[in-house]
Amino acid sequence: MPLLNFSKQRPPGRRSPRLALIAAYALVCLVWAASALGETIAYDTPEWRKEIANGFLPYHRLARADFPIDDKAHAKYAMYTYGFFHYNYEPKCTKEGDHVIARITEWRVRSGFNRNKSSRKSWFKDVERLVIHEQGHLDINELHSRHLAHMKLEQLPVGEGGTSAEALDDLRSKVTELSNKTSKEDQTEQDAYDAETSHGTNRSKQVAATAAIQKRLKADGITYANESDDDQTGPTQERQSPLELLGRTLKKDR
Repeated sequence: MPLLNFSKQRPPGRRSPRLALIAAYALVCLVWAASALGETIAYDTPEWRKEIANGFLPYHRLARADFPIDDKAHAKYAMYTYGFFHYNYEPKCTKEGDHVIARITEWRVRSGFNRNKSSRKSWFKDVERLVIHEQGHLDINELHSRHLAHMKLEQLPVGEGGTSAEALDDLRSKVTELSNKTSKEDQTEQDAYDAETSHGTNRSKQVAATAAIQKRLKADGITYANESDDDQTGPTQERQSPLELLGRTLKKDR
Protein backbone atom coordinates (compact mmCIF):
# COMPACT_ATOMS: atom_id res chain seq x y z
CA MET A 1 0.00 0.00 0.00
CA PRO A 2 1.62 3.30 -1.04
CA LEU A 3 2.47 5.55 1.90
CA LEU A 4 3.76 9.10 1.68
CA ASN A 5 4.38 11.34 4.67
CA PHE A 6 4.63 15.11 4.88
CA SER A 7 5.33 17.36 7.86
CA LYS A 8 4.92 21.10 7.61
CA GLN A 9 6.62 23.66 9.80
CA ARG A 10 5.12 26.72 11.41
CA PRO A 11 7.35 29.73 12.08
CA PRO A 12 7.36 31.77 15.37
CA GLY A 13 9.45 25.86 19.46
CA ARG A 14 12.07 20.90 19.55
CA ARG A 15 13.48 17.96 20.96
CA SER A 16 12.53 14.29 20.84
CA PRO A 17 9.62 13.74 23.26
CA ARG A 18 10.29 11.86 26.47
CA LEU A 19 9.01 8.30 26.35
CA ALA A 20 6.99 8.69 29.53
CA LEU A 21 5.18 11.75 28.20
CA ILE A 22 4.48 10.08 24.88
CA ALA A 23 3.07 7.07 26.73
CA ALA A 24 0.81 9.37 28.70
CA TYR A 25 -0.34 11.09 25.53
CA ALA A 26 -1.02 7.71 23.96
CA LEU A 27 -3.31 6.67 26.79
CA VAL A 28 -5.28 9.88 26.45
CA CYS A 29 -5.30 10.04 22.67
CA LEU A 30 -6.54 6.51 22.22
CA VAL A 31 -9.89 7.52 23.65
CA TRP A 32 -10.12 10.85 21.83
CA ALA A 33 -12.92 11.22 19.33
CA ALA A 34 -13.72 14.39 17.40
CA SER A 35 -17.24 15.06 16.21
CA ALA A 36 -17.43 17.23 13.09
CA LEU A 37 -20.74 17.63 11.29
CA GLY A 38 -21.65 14.08 12.23
CA GLU A 39 -18.15 12.81 11.47
CA THR A 40 -16.39 10.77 14.12
CA ILE A 41 -12.64 10.34 13.87
CA ALA A 42 -11.42 7.12 15.46
CA TYR A 43 -7.98 7.51 16.99
CA ASP A 44 -7.90 4.01 18.44
CA THR A 45 -6.60 2.50 15.20
CA PRO A 46 -3.25 0.89 14.35
CA GLU A 47 -2.32 3.85 12.15
CA TRP A 48 -3.09 6.44 14.79
CA ARG A 49 -1.47 4.38 17.55
CA LYS A 50 1.73 4.39 15.53
CA GLU A 51 1.45 8.13 14.89
CA ILE A 52 0.93 8.91 18.57
CA ALA A 53 3.76 6.63 19.67
CA ASN A 54 6.04 8.58 17.31
CA GLY A 55 5.01 11.99 18.61
CA PHE A 56 2.44 12.85 15.93
CA LEU A 57 -0.55 13.90 18.02
CA PRO A 58 -4.17 14.49 16.97
CA TYR A 59 -5.29 18.07 16.50
CA HIS A 60 -5.94 19.55 19.94
CA ARG A 61 -5.86 22.65 22.12
CA LEU A 62 -2.21 23.51 22.61
CA ALA A 63 -0.69 24.06 26.04
CA ARG A 64 2.74 24.70 27.58
CA ALA A 65 3.43 20.97 27.95
CA ASP A 66 3.17 20.47 24.19
CA PHE A 67 6.40 22.39 23.62
CA PRO A 68 9.63 20.70 24.77
CA ILE A 69 12.39 23.12 25.75
CA ASP A 70 15.18 23.39 23.20
CA ASP A 71 17.34 26.51 23.17
CA LYS A 72 19.23 25.46 20.03
CA ALA A 73 16.33 24.87 17.68
CA HIS A 74 14.91 27.70 15.54
CA ALA A 75 17.12 30.44 16.96
CA LYS A 76 14.89 33.28 15.73
CA TYR A 77 11.75 32.14 17.51
CA ALA A 78 10.69 31.91 21.14
CA MET A 79 8.22 29.17 20.21
CA TYR A 80 7.91 27.01 17.14
CA THR A 81 4.94 24.91 16.05
CA TYR A 82 4.99 22.07 13.54
CA GLY A 83 1.76 20.83 12.05
CA PHE A 84 1.61 17.69 9.94
CA PHE A 85 -0.54 15.72 7.59
CA HIS A 86 0.23 12.13 6.66
CA TYR A 87 -1.72 10.24 4.03
CA ASN A 88 -1.94 6.80 2.56
CA TYR A 89 -4.13 5.28 -0.11
CA GLU A 90 -5.04 2.01 -1.75
CA PRO A 91 -5.07 1.92 -5.57
CA LYS A 92 -6.78 -0.40 -8.00
CA CYS A 93 -5.61 -0.94 -11.57
CA THR A 94 -7.99 -1.73 -14.41
CA LYS A 95 -7.35 -2.34 -18.09
CA GLU A 96 -9.14 0.13 -20.36
CA GLY A 97 -8.39 -0.37 -24.02
CA ASP A 98 -4.65 -0.33 -24.51
CA HIS A 99 -4.10 1.59 -21.24
CA VAL A 100 -4.06 0.71 -17.57
CA ILE A 101 -5.86 3.08 -15.22
CA ALA A 102 -4.94 3.32 -11.52
CA ARG A 103 -7.68 4.74 -9.30
CA ILE A 104 -7.69 5.35 -5.57
CA THR A 105 -10.21 3.15 -3.76
CA GLU A 106 -9.37 4.19 -0.18
CA TRP A 107 -7.99 7.54 0.94
CA ARG A 108 -6.91 8.32 4.49
CA VAL A 109 -5.37 11.50 5.87
CA ARG A 110 -4.18 11.96 9.45
CA SER A 111 -3.23 15.41 10.68
CA GLY A 112 -2.37 17.28 13.83
CA PHE A 113 0.60 18.40 15.93
CA ASN A 114 4.16 17.17 15.45
CA ARG A 115 5.62 17.40 18.93
CA ASN A 116 9.02 16.16 17.78
CA LYS A 117 9.66 19.35 15.84
CA SER A 118 7.87 21.84 18.08
CA SER A 119 9.71 23.60 20.90
CA ARG A 120 10.14 26.69 23.05
CA LYS A 121 13.07 28.52 24.58
CA SER A 122 13.86 28.05 28.27
CA TRP A 123 14.18 31.79 28.79
CA PHE A 124 10.76 32.59 27.36
CA LYS A 125 8.22 32.94 30.17
CA ASP A 126 5.07 34.34 28.54
CA VAL A 127 4.15 30.98 27.04
CA GLU A 128 0.41 31.16 27.63
CA ARG A 129 0.09 34.33 25.58
CA LEU A 130 2.15 33.20 22.61
CA VAL A 131 0.59 29.74 22.56
CA ILE A 132 -2.57 31.47 21.34
CA HIS A 133 -0.69 32.55 18.24
CA GLU A 134 0.80 29.08 17.85
CA GLN A 135 -2.69 27.60 18.07
CA GLY A 136 -3.57 29.63 14.99
CA HIS A 137 -0.77 27.96 13.05
CA LEU A 138 -2.04 24.54 14.06
CA ASP A 139 -5.62 25.56 13.23
CA ILE A 140 -4.64 26.68 9.73
CA ASN A 141 -2.78 23.42 9.20
CA GLU A 142 -5.90 21.52 10.21
CA LEU A 143 -8.16 23.51 7.90
CA HIS A 144 -6.04 22.65 4.88
CA SER A 145 -5.45 19.06 6.00
CA ARG A 146 -9.16 18.38 6.51
CA HIS A 147 -9.90 19.78 3.07
CA LEU A 148 -7.45 17.25 1.65
CA ALA A 149 -8.90 14.47 3.82
CA HIS A 150 -12.46 15.15 2.70
CA MET A 151 -11.77 15.01 -1.02
CA LYS A 152 -14.06 12.49 -2.69
CA LEU A 153 -12.51 9.55 -4.48
CA GLU A 154 -13.66 10.90 -7.84
CA GLN A 155 -11.85 14.17 -7.09
CA LEU A 156 -8.51 12.45 -6.50
CA PRO A 157 -5.90 11.96 -9.21
CA VAL A 158 -6.02 9.03 -11.63
CA GLY A 159 -2.88 7.34 -12.92
CA GLU A 160 -2.42 6.11 -16.47
CA GLY A 161 0.16 3.97 -18.20
CA GLY A 162 0.86 1.13 -20.55
CA THR A 163 1.34 -1.24 -17.60
CA SER A 164 0.12 -1.41 -14.01
CA ALA A 165 3.55 -0.32 -12.78
CA GLU A 166 3.48 2.74 -15.04
CA ALA A 167 -0.05 3.62 -13.99
CA LEU A 168 0.86 3.34 -10.31
CA ASP A 169 3.94 5.51 -10.81
CA ASP A 170 1.83 8.11 -12.58
CA LEU A 171 -0.73 8.02 -9.78
CA ARG A 172 1.97 8.40 -7.15
CA SER A 173 3.40 11.39 -8.96
CA LYS A 174 0.01 13.07 -9.26
CA VAL A 175 -0.84 12.47 -5.60
CA THR A 176 2.50 14.01 -4.66
CA GLU A 177 1.60 17.05 -6.76
CA LEU A 178 -1.73 17.31 -4.93
CA SER A 179 0.03 17.09 -1.58
CA ASN A 180 2.58 19.72 -2.59
CA LYS A 181 -0.22 22.00 -3.76
CA THR A 182 -1.97 21.64 -0.39
CA SER A 183 1.29 22.34 1.44
CA LYS A 184 1.99 25.41 -0.67
CA GLU A 185 -1.48 26.86 -0.13
CA ASP A 186 -1.20 26.16 3.58
CA GLN A 187 2.24 27.77 3.85
CA THR A 188 1.04 30.84 1.98
CA GLU A 189 -1.70 31.32 4.56
CA GLN A 190 0.71 30.61 7.42
CA ASP A 191 3.03 33.35 6.18
CA ALA A 192 0.15 35.78 5.76
CA TYR A 193 -1.03 34.98 9.30
CA ASP A 194 2.42 35.78 10.70
CA ALA A 195 2.63 38.99 8.72
CA GLU A 196 -0.85 40.09 9.78
CA THR A 197 -0.27 39.47 13.49
CA SER A 198 3.45 40.31 13.56
CA HIS A 199 4.08 36.77 14.81
CA GLY A 200 1.53 37.26 17.57
CA THR A 201 2.95 40.51 18.96
CA ASN A 202 0.18 42.73 17.55
CA ARG A 203 -2.53 41.94 20.06
CA SER A 204 -5.52 43.53 18.35
CA LYS A 205 -4.63 41.86 15.05
CA GLN A 206 -4.16 38.56 16.86
CA VAL A 207 -7.62 38.79 18.42
CA ALA A 208 -9.16 39.44 15.01
CA ALA A 209 -7.18 36.66 13.32
CA THR A 210 -8.06 34.14 16.02
CA ALA A 211 -11.75 35.01 15.77
CA ALA A 212 -11.69 34.62 11.99
CA ILE A 213 -9.93 31.25 12.19
CA GLN A 214 -12.34 29.95 14.82
CA LYS A 215 -15.26 30.97 12.64
CA ARG A 216 -13.85 28.90 9.79
CA LEU A 217 -13.20 25.93 12.08
CA LYS A 218 -16.79 26.05 13.29
CA ALA A 219 -18.14 26.34 9.75
CA ASP A 220 -16.14 23.27 8.75
CA GLY A 221 -17.20 21.36 11.86
CA ILE A 222 -13.61 20.99 13.10
CA THR A 223 -13.17 20.51 16.84
CA TYR A 224 -10.25 19.61 19.06
CA ALA A 225 -9.79 15.87 19.33
CA ASN A 226 -10.06 15.91 23.13
CA GLU A 227 -13.01 18.30 23.44
CA SER A 228 -16.59 18.43 22.31
CA ASP A 229 -17.88 21.29 20.19
CA ASP A 230 -19.42 22.89 23.27
CA ASP A 231 -16.12 22.67 25.13
CA GLN A 232 -14.29 24.31 22.26
CA THR A 233 -16.60 27.23 21.57
CA GLY A 234 -18.48 27.83 24.79
CA PRO A 235 -17.25 29.60 27.93
CA THR A 236 -16.00 27.36 30.72
CA GLN A 237 -14.76 27.95 34.23
CA GLU A 238 -11.48 26.10 33.92
CA ARG A 239 -10.61 26.06 30.21
CA GLN A 240 -11.15 28.96 27.84
CA SER A 241 -10.85 28.99 24.09
CA PRO A 242 -7.71 30.72 22.73
CA LEU A 243 -9.72 33.85 21.94
CA GLU A 244 -11.22 34.01 25.44
CA LEU A 245 -7.83 33.47 27.04
CA LEU A 246 -6.31 36.24 24.95
CA GLY A 247 -9.16 38.57 25.89
CA ARG A 248 -8.57 37.93 29.60
CA THR A 249 -4.84 38.54 29.13
CA LEU A 250 -5.44 41.86 27.41
CA LYS A 251 -7.80 43.03 30.15
CA LYS A 252 -5.12 42.33 32.76
CA ASP A 253 -2.67 44.50 30.84
CA ARG A 254 -4.93 47.55 30.82
